[in-house]
Amino acid sequence: LYVSVHATDEVVRRALLGRKNIPPIMDQLSAMAEHGIDFHAQIVLVPGYNDGEILVRTVEDLFTFGEHLLSLAVVPVGLTEHRQNLPHIDPVSPELARRIIDWHWEYLRRNRSARGILQLADEFFLLAGREIPPADYYANYPQYENGVGMVRDFLDSVPQWGNFSGAKLPRRVGIITGTLFAPVFERTGAKFLAERFGIQIEVIPQSNTLFGKTVTVANLLSGRDIAAALKKFSTNPEVVIIPPRTVNRDNLFLDDVPLSQLVKNSPYPIVRAPEDPREFVRALSFACAQNQ
Repeated sequence: LYVSVHATDEVVRRALLGRKNIPPIMDQLSAMAEHGIDFHAQIVLVPGYNDGEILVRTVEDLFTFGEHLLSLAVVPVGLTEHRQNLPHIDPVSPELARRIIDWHWEYLRRNRSARGILQLADEFFLLAGREIPPADYYANYPQYENGVGMVRDFLDSVPQWGNFSGAKLPRRVGIITGTLFAPVFERTGAKFLAERFGIQIEVIPQSNTLFGKTVTVANLLSGRDIAAALKKFSTNPEVVIIPPRTVNRDNLFLDDVPLSQLVKNSPYPIVRAPEDPREFVRALSFACAQNQ
């Protein structure tokens, strides 16, 4: 069971949720633990609301549940540019991200039992310009879907791309991704593909026009965003790779643009990146074979 906690201070939690009458979260979690129900918890960090002492108290309160707390992720608040008539909220700044990282490393140093449980979202490390933790930091990646450990998983998959051999690969590949992940791919994936396979990679870091530039996650790019990025390539790629989860089961982007429409109007073949980053080179080979 995954529980959005955010704060154990009830005044703060009511403010965050915008509700006056909500049951105390610690009472709810206590009832779950008493009935043998284990849980994963998440704290969405909102500067000025649940950082500082509130964050410390929330983390310490949650660790009182011992083995019933399976994991605890802290993720930065995501803000769109569509916030008219809503309370002002500051995004997590690089400076705050560095303070949170430093605090959490010190907490883990002092509390060995918290290791493998308390985890920060990848975005904190990327914002702060800090090194992504090693794989053992994430234990079995229990908060992967919340953006905790995805970058480490990708980084560890890149060397495995070298195991692929035999099938033909494209010589020029275009990558469309979000502004947050683009530098990571350029430094690692693009470099490896160039050195190992001689593939020329052009990465387009595309801003989000649907939710605003403050939303930097690749999988939240819209169909119009992808269409705009397709016009920016200068290397005439043989295939263009787009983020894996930009379309739903009906192959529609978040702005209801059909993938088929994008494919039809694109000057380049379009392929979605595989869900498993270890399959990236195999996906390139498949795309190359399909387009021959």
